[in-house]
Amino acid sequence: MKLQKNMDMKNLYDRYCLRQKHSLFLSLLVLAILYAVCVVTLILISDRPARENIAHLIPLCITAAVCFLVAVCVQVQALFRVLAIYFSVAVWFCLLSIVFVPMLLLEKTATKDNVAIVMCIIVFIYTMMPVNKIQALTASAVTSIAHLVLSGILSDRHVQCLNWQLIANAVIYLCMNLVGLYHKWMTDIAQMHTFMDTRYCIESRIKLEYEKEQQEQLLLSVIPAYIAAEVKRGIIVKMHQSTLDVSRRPSAPPSSMFHEMYVQMHKNVSILYADIVNFTPLAHGMEAAELVKTLNELFGRFDKIAQDNQCMRIKILGDCYYCVSGMPISRPTHASNCVKMGLEMIEAIRAVRQATGVDVDMRIGIHSGDVLCGVIGLRKWQYDVWSDDVTIANHMESSGMPGKVHITKETLMQLDENKWEVEPGNGAQRDELLKEHEIETYFIVPLKRKASIESESEVDLKALGSGPRGSIMSSTRVARYLESWEADKPFANITEGVVAKNIELTSLALIEASLLQPRRNSCWNFRYWINVEDIHPVSLHFTDTSLERLYYRQPDPVFKYSIACVSLIYFCMLIIQVFFMPKNLVLYISYGAIFFLFVILLGVSWAENVQVELLL
Repeated sequence: MKLQKNMDMKNLYDRYCLRQKHSLFLSLLVLAILYAVCVVTLILISDRPARENIAHLIPLCITAAVCFLVAVCVQVQALFRVLAIYFSVAVWFCLLSIVFVPMLLLEKTATKDNVAIVMCIIVFIYTMMPVNKIQALTASAVTSIAHLVLSGILSDRHVQCLNWQLIANAVIYLCMNLVGLYHKWMTDIAQMHTFMDTRYCIESRIKLEYEKEQQEQLLLSVIPAYIAAEVKRGIIVKMHQSTLDVSRRPSAPPSSMFHEMYVQMHKNVSILYADIVNFTPLAHGMEAAELVKTLNELFGRFDKIAQDNQCMRIKILGDCYYCVSGMPISRPTHASNCVKMGLEMIEAIRAVRQATGVDVDMRIGIHSGDVLCGVIGLRKWQYDVWSDDVTIANHMESSGMPGKVHITKETLMQLDENKWEVEPGNGAQRDELLKEHEIETYFIVPLKRKASIESESEVDLKALGSGPRGSIMSSTRVARYLESWEADKPFANITEGVVAKNIELTSLALIEASLLQPRRNSCWNFRYWINVEDIHPVSLHFTDTSLERLYYRQPDPVFKYSIACVSLIYFCMLIIQVFFMPKNLVLYISYGAIFFLFVILLGVSWAENVQVELLL
C-alpha cells in the first residue's frame, strides 16, 4: 500500500512538473517560430549569394514548420503528457539544424560563428524544454561537443590562435552548462517545495475534516442527532458568552459550559425491553474478552434489526436491550415496529439456539405511552428516557415468557387486529406493579409462524449444557456461531488505518484538482499577473510597506548558491579575457578589484553566523 501510494504521488508530481513546463515549452516554440520568420525575412531582402541563402533557408523553414506543428499538438494536454520527450527531441534537432546545416554546406566556417546561438540552445534546453536533469545535460553536452568538433574540423587550420579560440568556446559552453544545471536544480527544488507544501496543507485540512467527522460520529453514538445539534449550538453560545465574560472580567472564573438540560417530551411512542434468558449461566464458561465479543455480535444484530424497523436504541444494560419507536419523528406504526422488532429478535436468538444447541432465548416486553427524553450529566453525558410508561415496559419484560412478545392493552390498541393474533398474557399474576395498576397484558402469536412454532421439535437443551464441561462447550459453540454474523466492531470506522487510507485517497484527488486544474496558459494571460492584489505589476513589490519590510527580513536559503553561480560566470569570463585580451595594468586592476569583491560576497553569503539584518 505504501509503495502504491509513493508511486501515485510520484506520478502526480511528475504530472505537476510537466504542467509547469508546458507554458515554457510553448513559449520556446513561439520564440523559435518568430526567430525563423525574422531571419528568413532578412535573408530574402538581402543580396547574399543564393547558395548561402539556401543553406540558411532550408533549416529555418523546417524549424518554423515543425515548431508550428508541435505548438498545435501541445495544446492537447493528454498528448503533451505522453509525447513531451519526443516533442522536445524534435525541436532540439530543428534548433541544431539551424547551426550545423550551414556549417556543413558552406565552405567558410569560423570558430566564433554561431556561438551565441549554441549558447541560446543550451539555455533553452535547461530552462524551457520538458526534460529532466540527465536528459538536459546529455542534450547540452552533445550540442556543445558537436559544435566544438565541427568548428575544429571545418575551420581554417591557418587561423591564428585556433586552439585558444576552441578552448574559449569550451569554457563558455562549460559555464552555460553549469549555470543551466544550477537553474534546473533550483527549479526542481522550488517545484518540490510547492508540491510538498500543497500536499501538507491539503492533508492537514483533510485530516482535520476527518477528525471533525469522527468526533461528530462519536457524539452521535452517544446522543441522537436532533439533540446533538442543540447541544453544539448551546456549547457555541456558552463559549462565546464565556469569552466575553473573561475579556470583561479577567480575574473572574468562566461559568460552567455544560449545565443545560436538554429534555423533550414525546407522546404516543412504544418502548421495547428485551432480555437474553439464560445468558448469565452461559457467560460463566466464557473469558472476559470472549463475553464482550459475543455481546457485541448479538447487540450488533439487534441494532440492525432496530434500524430496519425504525426503532432507536436507547441503552444496553448488561444483557438487557431497550429501544423506542416513534421518536424523534412521530410514526403511526410505532407499536407495529416494536412488535416486529421483538419477533425478529426472537427469531435471531432461536437461530442461535437451533444452530448451537444452547438453551438461550429472548424475553420481550412492550408498552405504549409517553416519555421524557434528553441528556443529563455534567461531565459525562447520558441520553435516556424516563416516565411511568418506561417503568411499565420494564416490568412487562420481567414478567414475560421466554420466546414471546409481551404487550400491554395500550400497545394492542395501536396494532392491526387482522395482522396479529394474541393470547392472554396474565402479567398481573407475575408482577406486583402490573397488578397494582390493573394492566391487561397479552402475548403476540404471529399467524404465519404459529404452525412452525407449535410443530418445532423439543430438544433437551439442559442436558446439552449441564455441568462445567457442558457450559464451556456451549459458550464456545455460541461464540463461534455468532462470529458468522460478522457484526461491526465498535469504532471500526474510525481506526487509524481507515482514516489514513481515506486521507491518502482524498489528498491525491485534491492535490490533482489544485495543481492540475484546467486553466489558461499563464505565460500569455497578462490579465492574470497584472491584476494581482497587493503586488505592483511591474516592480513586483508589495504595495503595503509593512509587508515589504517583512519580506526583506525573510532569510533566503538559496542566496549563497546564487552568489556562487555568479562568481562562476565571472571566473569563466576572467579566463576568456586572460586568453585573448592584452595583459596590462588596467586588466589586472579591474578584474582584481571585482575578484576581491566576489570573494567578500562569497564569504559573507556562506558565513552561518552573519545576521540577515546586516545585509539590509
